[in-house]
This record gives sequence, C-alpha cells and structure tokens, in this order.
Amino acid sequence: MAKQGVKYYVFATSFYPMWHGTTNDLASTLTYIAQTYNKKVMVAETAYPFTYHNADSQGNNIGDASAMVCANYSVSVDGQAQALRDVFAAVAKVNATKWGYGIGAFYWEPEWIAVASSTWGTHGSGWASSSSGNYERLYSSTVKYYSNYDGGSTWDNMTLFDNNGRAMKSLYVFNDISGAPSKTSSGVHNGASLDGTYYIKNVFSGLYLDVANGSGDNNANIQQYTYEGSARQQFKLVSAGDGYYTIYTGASGFQKVVDVAGKSTADGANILQYAYKGTVNQKFQVTEISSGVYAIKTGITSGGSCLDVFEWSTAPGGNIAQWNYWGGDCQLWILERV
Repeated sequence: MAKQGVKYYVFATSFYPMWHGTTNDLASTLTYIAQTYNKKVMVAETAYPFTYHNADSQGNNIGDASAMVCANYSVSVDGQAQALRDVFAAVAKVNATKWGYGIGAFYWEPEWIAVASSTWGTHGSGWASSSSGNYERLYSSTVKYYSNYDGGSTWDNMTLFDNNGRAMKSLYVFNDISGAPSKTSSGVHNGASLDGTYYIKNVFSGLYLDVANGSGDNNANIQQYTYEGSARQQFKLVSAGDGYYTIYTGASGFQKVVDVAGKSTADGANILQYAYKGTVNQKFQVTEISSGVYAIKTGITSGGSCLDVFEWSTAPGGNIAQWNYWGGDCQLWILERV
C-alpha cells in the first residue's frame, strides 16, 4: 500500500484467540506495524466462545474442540472475559512504545443470540437470508456466493448475552477497562472478600509495592521495589464497605494507610502513606481483571483512576502514582497472601 501511495490512517486487523495465536503475538505485530509504518492500529473484530452448545438448528462456527486451533483460554464465560480483556490489553501495549497508536477493538456480533427459526427470513435475525441471493442474480444465473435459504445464528455461542438476552459478565470487560463503575465485574473472582495481608506484585515490572525505606512516617512514599518479604512490603486489605477497601501498611505496623496525596483526582498524583482518616482518598476498589490479576482503583476518582507504575518504570524505587485506568500491565497487580 505504501509503494502504491495508498493514503490511510489506521491499520485494522481481525484477531480471534481461538484461531490466530496468542495476544502476545498480537501485541508484537501491532507494535511493529505502528513503528514501521507510522499507522495507528486496532482490532476490527474479535470474539471467543463461552460454550460449545448450539442454541438453534443452525450449526455454529465453533461447534466443538476440533474447530479450536489455539487453546489459550477455557471455553466458558470466564474464559471469554479473559480473552476479551487480553485482546484489549494487547492493543494497549502498543502505547508503551508509540503513545496513542493503539486505539482499541470491536467485538464481533455480541448480541447475535439464537432466535426462533420463524423469524429468520422475516426479520433478518439469522446468519443468512434467502433474499440475499437476489443480489447475485443481478449478474449471475446461479446463486453461488450468497444465500438462497434462511439460516439461524452461527455465532450464538460467542455472544456477550445468554440465550435469554441477559448480559453475561464478559460484557463488563468494557466497563472494567475504561474504569466505568458497575456493580458487576468481568473478572473471575467469585465475590468473596479479599480481606487479608498481601505482597502486591506489579504485572509489568515484576517488582513489589513497597513503603520507601520501610518508614512508618506520614508522607512516606509508596514505590515499587525488589522483593524482600519484609513488613515494608506487606499490605493489609480491610473492607470499607460499598465495594471499597482500606489498605494498611506493614511499615507502620498496620497503623497507617495508602493515601492519594492531597485528595487529588489528577493523573500523576502521588501515592503515599498517611495516618488513617477514613476519607475517600484512602479507599480503593480492588477489581479482578483476569484470574489472580487486579486493578487497584482509587476511591477519590470513583474508580476512574488506579495505582500505576509511573512511566512504565522497571527500576527498583520506581514511583507509584494515580493514573487514568486503561488496563495496561503497569496498572495491574498480583496479590500474594503473606
């Protein structure tokens, strides 16, 4: 296209996790395209099955395990949610190298649930309609590429709604990655309390949440650091009600808490240790994004922002700041019980 002088702005690809490899492959390929050709990139269509069950008399594209080239996720609602989240995260990773060039993804036919066969031709609610063959007859005496029969949905096991039209939790990936508040999470966490003491490891850097120098003082900085297993890296989650947690610090003998400095709602606001006040800047939503992986969203922004390793640092001592939640690995944490 470059050689022929074709003018375009966005490179869009299809990516289906059950056919096209890993999301790491996707991230690498899109990053290469963004860097090499200076084009923004996106996934134009993606989907993943939540069941093999066929809800109507029309066969499905993925009818059994033999149609799955790749088996990186379980065929379940949890697997579907994690696959979708990982596709968005792969596109977002482009921004670590070329900011603003990974722009998003579309889910292919999330609402195409199975319906009664009597509606297929009448309301166009199926995969194929006999009327489409009329287009081909404009230039051909036979119908070869279009349809001469009414068909149902071949995609009813890959929608984001169940057969009764109720949203499944995989739909809530869109809320989770955008930081929009919702009562339902896409994560596989079963809703049990997370109360307890943890070491908290960043997915991107592999380093641990840490109180600088093990200080017990007010305003001691929260940073990332090499694992030591000491009290300075221990954090106790205590439910504060309404889906929020207060996070007590081991460095203070669990007397002080993680705090957004100055009650700021701004990107880049510092995260520090301070005496417990019970205020909203000391409350956090701990949202499971995929199995065992969490975003720690700030109450002061109503969950719109989260704890973020500032500027994608991989260095011990890299700062932790508040930043608008977009789902990058620098914003994701693994909770390891002490």
